[in-house]
Amino acid sequence: MWHKVAAFVFWLTLILYIVTLIFVTYVGVYLTYVAFPLIVVSGLIMLLTKPSQKYQENVSKVKSAITEISTATQSALTETNKALDGFNSSLKAYNRKTKLIRDKTEEQRDEVRRLRLKKIEPGIHLKHAKSTEEKIKYQEIVSAIDREIKAFEEIISEIEKECEIQVARSLE
Repeated sequence: MWHKVAAFVFWLTLILYIVTLIFVTYVGVYLTYVAFPLIVVSGLIMLLTKPSQKYQENVSKVKSAITEISTATQSALTETNKALDGFNSSLKAYNRKTKLIRDKTEEQRDEVRRLRLKKIEPGIHLKHAKSTEEKIKYQEIVSAIDREIKAFEEIISEIEKECEIQVARSLE
């Protein structure tokens, strides 16, 4: 570090001193009294603190290693970014599909919920029925509601399949 500071002070002072001597018609003695010792002292510090060849080689190796590490890190981050972009695209497609399915099957899902609520009372009667005729009656009601629910669930399944196809085609 001292070498760099001393080199900066040395070269800056030397250049300013020479430029002043060339372009200024009258230069006072004080400039030489200040500049000359500054040039000499900073030059000596620069020479005495000059890094060895081995030090320069080590610095070069460290810089090379840092460059390689940064290149590898950049490559890893680039690949991670690509993977995240793909993941993000997949999530966008999934969200579009889910929203489309939710919007197109809202009425059918409401009907399935209504039928399940309607099925509660006959199910309770079936559970507590004492006679066989009563059990058969409520079992038929529950079975009819189950068939309606199954029909709506099949419609929902078809709509979901169509929505998936629609989203897949929009990605192409």
